[in-house]
Amino acid sequence: MTRRTMFGLGAAVAGTMLAGATALAFTGPGTRFVLHHAGGWHHGGGMGHPIARRVAAAIVDDAMDAIKATPQQRTVANAARDRVLAAFQRHQQGRATRAQDVMALFEADQLDPARVAAVRRTAEDEHRKIGDAISQALADLHQVLTPDQRKQLAEYVRQHRSHRAG
Repeated sequence: MTRRTMFGLGAAVAGTMLAGATALAFTGPGTRFVLHHAGGWHHGGGMGHPIARRVAAAIVDDAMDAIKATPQQRTVANAARDRVLAAFQRHQQGRATRAQDVMALFEADQLDPARVAAVRRTAEDEHRKIGDAISQALADLHQVLTPDQRKQLAEYVRQHRSHRAG
């Protein structure tokens, strides 16, 4: 399996797990009101928000039901889901600080190329950690699922992907 295929599948699996949470963020005004006033996405809750975690858990459970996963396979899938969500949450937690750093750089009389490079390296490192969590989740699931289950899961992902995901 090529690296490109591995990342594509990882993104598809993660995308499916997170599609429900994304859809929730773009639903009607009632949901946005609840999320806004419950410390949701508008206040840095992101993928660490309990609603997002429940939606991701439901998506993974549904996918595992669809492929008739064993209890051991479900345990691996849930651990992988939790690691991916934790990586997104860690990234989300530093968002306000990164935005302040960028604004301070922009407002300065002289742009400091070294500080710009440091901010960029930090963002790239965080994105790499998310990619690493997705890659590890993909590897863990690949190892524990049978070839037939992997094909079923890939088909499940294709059928349930958000139309916006491409």
